[in-house]
Amino acid sequence: TKLLSGQAKIVVLPEPFVTQALAKCKTAKLALNLTDEWNKAAKGGSVLSMGCLAVRKAFAEQHKDTLNKFLQGYQESTKYANANAVQTGKLAEKYLGMPASVAAKTIPNCSITYMDGKEMKEKIQPFFEILFQQNPKSVGGKLPDDGFYYKK
Repeated sequence: TKLLSGQAKIVVLPEPFVTQALAKCKTAKLALNLTDEWNKAAKGGSVLSMGCLAVRKAFAEQHKDTLNKFLQGYQESTKYANANAVQTGKLAEKYLGMPASVAAKTIPNCSITYMDGKEMKEKIQPFFEILFQQNPKSVGGKLPDDGFYYKK
């Protein structure tokens, strides 16, 4: 990467690349954590969302039981990953090819969470509003309605 080759002095990276870069580039340092900075600015009113699970509404309606079972497992997996970084690191190595030691160091910094329904709307809607204010196209030209937020 440009950081490792010295071509870049400042980079913005998501996890797990932050941890990997810090391990490989001994002169690199973490200047700030975007999640922490977002939380300060939002005063707990929203989250900096970097990923989600999405399904079509028709699929969710037709396969509600299956989807709910999947989401239950996903929720349990997020808890397990956060509570068992070393074991999760081994799984990351097995299934993703990431060195277990790097994955284990990365997990506490990944903010792996599960939200649905009301909590998701309360935390994500303000994030969408900020994106919409900057560029409406970034959220498809309109803010999502209540049907966007799935509740088990």
